[in-house]
Amino acid sequence: MVQRTISSDERRELRRAAGCGSWARSCFLPARQVKALMSGLVVTIVGDIFKEGVSATFHHVIKGRVDKAKAILLEELEKGSATLFDVSDVDEVAAMVFEYITAAQRGAARMNLRILAQVFSGIVSAKPVYADDFLRWSSDLSTLSREEAIALGVIYKNDVKARSLVDVKQEDRVNSAFTATREELIGPDKLFKNDDEFGALFGALVRTGLVVPWPGFDNLIYSASEKLRKLMSLADIESAAD
Repeated sequence: MVQRTISSDERRELRRAAGCGSWARSCFLPARQVKALMSGLVVTIVGDIFKEGVSATFHHVIKGRVDKAKAILLEELEKGSATLFDVSDVDEVAAMVFEYITAAQRGAARMNLRILAQVFSGIVSAKPVYADDFLRWSSDLSTLSREEAIALGVIYKNDVKARSLVDVKQEDRVNSAFTATREELIGPDKLFKNDDEFGALFGALVRTGLVVPWPGFDNLIYSASEKLRKLMSLADIESAAD
C-alpha cells in the first residue's frame, strides 16, 4: 500500500498557513486551524493524484467522489478534539489522507467514508499519530456493508450491557449478548428474515476481526472482539449507517 510523503517545502507551507514557526517542533492549534491544515493536505494530495493524466469523464467521476469524501472528513475533524500538531506527525497524517482519498476513489460508500473519517479524527486526536493504524482500519472498514455496520452496532451495544453483569460467567455474557442481538435483528420488518441470513452475515464479519466465533454451544455464536471495542471508541458505526 503506497504511503504519501510530503516534501519539505509542502511541510513548511502547511505550517506557515497554520501559523507555526519553522523552528518549532510542535504547535498548538484550535480545531478551526486543524481543519484548515487538513484541508491543505487534502488539496495537495488530490492535486497530485489528478496530475497523473486521466480522461475528462473519469476525472469528473473521481472528482465528485473526492469532493464528497473531503467534505465528510473535514466535518468529522471539526467535531474532533485535535489541538496539537507535531512536526513528526505531518508525514503520518499525509499518508492517512492519501489512504482516505484512495478509498473514496475506489468507490467507498458515504457510510464507509463517514466511519473512516471518524476513525481518522480519533487517531489524530491522540498522540503519537501512526499512519499504519489508520491503514489497517481502512482495509477493514472500506468494504463494510450497511447491514454489517448495523449488526456491529447492535452486538456492541448488547456486549456493553452483558459485560456490566456481575457474578456471571464469560460464556454466559457472550451468549446473552448474542441472543439479544439475534432477537433484535431477526424477524418481520427487521434486518434479517431468518437465522441463515443472520449467521451468514456474522460469519462474513469474522474476516474483519471485529467479531469472533465462540465455541462451546449447540450452535456457533459470535462475540464482539476487543478490536470492535477499540473501533467503537473512535467511531459511531450505527449512526453512520442510518
